[in-house]
Amino acid sequence: MSAGSKAKWEGRWDQFRGRVRQLWGDMVDNDIQSAQGNYEQAIGKIKERTGLEVEHIERQLDDEKQTSGLKWEGRWDQLSGKVRELWGNLTDDDLARAKGNYEQTVGVIKERTGLDREEIERRLNR
Repeated sequence: MSAGSKAKWEGRWDQFRGRVRQLWGDMVDNDIQSAQGNYEQAIGKIKERTGLEVEHIERQLDDEKQTSGLKWEGRWDQLSGKVRELWGNLTDDDLARAKGNYEQTVGVIKERTGLDREEIERRLNR
């Protein structure tokens, strides 16, 4: 296991769980909860459930392009406010379709504006 990857998630268990859920959904959620903050145990459970190698799991967890949503994890009110500020033409229905999910929010913005993911995230994370 990568010490750097472990250090990145140290003290950020809720964000780690959110990232795992984002990548592998409910398939491993109960296992991650049962790991109770133990990084090695959580990685082991992900490996067991997915069949992926530890290095691959950690690369996916640490991929910065995919972790942009962590900034907004659990902050739906702030994210939806920022989206309304930046893209006032998005409706409440558009945001409701995202269901509080960062990835879905980016998808809705992309669909309605034609911007690519990188530009959307650049604007959101200013």
